[in-house]
Amino acid sequence: MSTYTIPRGGNVEKAFATLPTDTTEVLFGGAHPVVRGDIVLPTWSLMIDGKMERLDLGQNSNGFVASVYGQADANVRIERKFIIRNFSEIKGGKKAVDLSATFMSRVEDVELVGQAETAIDLRFCLMATVQNVKVTLNKQDGVRVRCGDWSGAGVSSSQSNSATIDRVRIYNGPTSSKAFAVQHANSCRMVQCVSEGYGPEYDLWLSATSGDAPYANNPVVKQFSLDGLHVEHGRYQASKASVWVDMPSMCAVNLKQVYWNYTPNKPVILYSLGQLILEQVGWWTAAHKIESRIQSPRITVRDCSGGLSLSSVKLASDPIPGNTVLTPAYVIFQTTSK
Repeated sequence: MSTYTIPRGGNVEKAFATLPTDTTEVLFGGAHPVVRGDIVLPTWSLMIDGKMERLDLGQNSNGFVASVYGQADANVRIERKFIIRNFSEIKGGKKAVDLSATFMSRVEDVELVGQAETAIDLRFCLMATVQNVKVTLNKQDGVRVRCGDWSGAGVSSSQSNSATIDRVRIYNGPTSSKAFAVQHANSCRMVQCVSEGYGPEYDLWLSATSGDAPYANNPVVKQFSLDGLHVEHGRYQASKASVWVDMPSMCAVNLKQVYWNYTPNKPVILYSLGQLILEQVGWWTAAHKIESRIQSPRITVRDCSGGLSLSSVKLASDPIPGNTVLTPAYVIFQTTSK
């Protein structure tokens, strides 16, 4: 085991490309030139400590990249682990962190600024953690947790299961699409997160749909939980819906302590499928609406504001064909407050 320090002014791409094979830790020793290409991570596990330095990426860079060459290669590499931490800023590029096929990787204590595609992209990253991260002025997505999209990958064989997004704040840019996106991933958790700044299309996007299916059809996605989400955009807000829920019918989607701190003109939740559970939502006005794209949504409301009532649930303006009249027999209210 050894530590390698990239000296001030050193070539970051070259340093990672020529790391000694016994390197377990890379430290940044000072300011460095703009990184024009990808920082390709090795095939073994590694800790990367920015020592609170700033890292600038060129417009074509995907930042720190752990890549694979197909599902067979991904299955071989899945035991590797990367820890990326302590950068005052990683600025620019298409992505800042792009990890594929890792186990228990962590991105922590960094600020990611102005990425064109997404700040963090996790594909087939089992039990990954994104913690104490600030994303600023993302041009498209903030944090993505999803399945692999390479040759041989499947939506049930290359998932980023059991990922945790903890204390992550997204300050969306004016062209932002999704602040947080979770796709085909089981048992993911979000804790005390924030979406603010400009209004994205969605603050939180949950999907397990593949192919031409009208709604979620992944049989191995069974649960998602969120405990604490603060949404605040000033005069801006989500242009389509704050939260998109399209999860399998047998998937429990638990949204707890969500605060939408604005007067919405779009649904705060746009629902297609899943067992949606709302808990301890303390602020709810007549402007806050849940729209369902199916006529018999499965929604349970527990210990929420009394303002969240059956009148808050509407049939969406673009329902899935065949769903014409809302029949809320499975919308259940338990112990609401006044």
